[in-house]
Amino acid sequence: MKYYKILLNDSFNRTKVKAEAMAVANQADGEPIPVDADAMCSEKQKAIRASWRKIHVIVTPLCDVVQGKAINSRVIDGFLIAEGGGLIKYIDDRSEAIFISPKFEIDGAVYSLVLNLRYFHTTHFDPKKLQEQGLTSLFRIRQSLLAEIQSRLARHISRQGVLFIDEG
Repeated sequence: MKYYKILLNDSFNRTKVKAEAMAVANQADGEPIPVDADAMCSEKQKAIRASWRKIHVIVTPLCDVVQGKAINSRVIDGFLIAEGGGLIKYIDDRSEAIFISPKFEIDGAVYSLVLNLRYFHTTHFDPKKLQEQGLTSLFRIRQSLLAEIQSRLARHISRQGVLFIDEG
């Protein structure tokens, strides 16, 4: 649970909440009213956690899975955020590391998929045996959306970084 709280915290747009809080608090004429923006951020994050669905998106190429070449699965962690309540606007949409999908419906509820590409990792679970490993498949991502996710992931991990070799 704590892992996903950190993921949400890294995907959350605190600046938007603080600006919104200041605008509401200072609508009256006169002196500015102090606002506890951290408490408002915490409140918005609790509201998101009340309706989210934590997910793992497997982005391992299908041909590797079918041919048995996938030793580890390539996974991006994220969550589905319910569209009710307008909470999606508090997710940082300016970051290159955060992917927000268009809206879609699952089981009669409308969600958006939020992936934080910083949480890309490999793990050893077999997509063919998800239920044996305690995971449930919610849905299958359409090819066009998967291609967009993989493209964003490729762009994210191909950025130049600080290169150094540490003597161990």
